[in-house]
Amino acid sequence: MATLTVEKFLDYIRAFNEPDYDKQHGFYCDDIELVIPDPQIGTLKGKEGILNHYRPIHKAAVEKVIPISVKSEPGKFFLSMESYFRYKVKTVAVHDFQVEEGDVIKITCSADYDIDNEGRMTRITCQLAKAELLEGKPDLQLRIRDSESRAEPSLRLYNY
Repeated sequence: MATLTVEKFLDYIRAFNEPDYDKQHGFYCDDIELVIPDPQIGTLKGKEGILNHYRPIHKAAVEKVIPISVKSEPGKFFLSMESYFRYKVKTVAVHDFQVEEGDVIKITCSADYDIDNEGRMTRITCQLAKAELLEGKPDLQLRIRDSESRAEPSLRLYNY
């Protein structure tokens, strides 16, 4: 039985933040389901469904997931996170915000990860706490630094 350690889980988050889709999808079982907390999107099915959802987002925006806390037990992970989307173009953004180039959206949420016996993710269920369009054109590095100041030290990916 393979296990998913916290350090390997952070490798997954790093791959997500790059984005390195091949590495990221290596953490998924073939029939992965990702439940997005947006009724217009719902549940994404399979690696291809996830890719088809995120590729256009990542074309329009830089997304960074900042882990705040992680709890794990056999077969389960729980992640509390803050995510930032810095938009490169004028568009309708996540959660239907109208954004201009340089705008930043902050998402505060958590996710439950179900893990199979091979150490791969079978289902990810996200719960939205708050979605907000930040005022002005905030510096993404400063926002990440602020989020990481609240994170467990071992989870800090950037340490700006």
